[in-house]
Amino acid sequence: MEYTVKVDSNVSQVTVNAKAEEEKEIVLVHGTGNYNLKVGKNVVEVKVVGTDGKEEKYTINIYRGRNSNCNLANIQVFDPESNEYPLTTSFDKDNLEYISMYKSNFEKVNIIAIPEVSTTTVKFLDGDNIKLRKQYKKNNVNCRRWNKQNIYSKCIQNNAR
Repeated sequence: MEYTVKVDSNVSQVTVNAKAEEEKEIVLVHGTGNYNLKVGKNVVEVKVVGTDGKEEKYTINIYRGRNSNCNLANIQVFDPESNEYPLTTSFDKDNLEYISMYKSNFEKVNIIAIPEVSTTTVKFLDGDNIKLRKQYKKNNVNCRRWNKQNIYSKCIQNNAR
């Protein structure tokens, strides 16, 4: 017998229990217990052995949904010496444009984009490091479940010159 169950993306573990219709007829049950879920299809098999030696196999297909949260929790800008250059405005997930200014002769900075949900994929549209003067960098925060994405952009200005 085969069963299908769908769970939300925030469900990372399930417990499988089995109860026989006729308790006196069951000798052994394998496959019950706690299961960690990955995103997508998870297969749990429960095997039941009756007093007559007959085996019955139950397959449970558990589908864990994908994350649909495409928001960042924060954006940080650092120079190669790990000095942080704060955004000129406080971070707000609904604001998709930010400016960070630095006073240094570095030509590259490191940008850290922190997603609200750890399973969200953050991609930089124009590489991990950028050459600077006054240049825009965009983060594509991708959520595969809904094909939804937020594009955050940051303007990084070098005021040393």
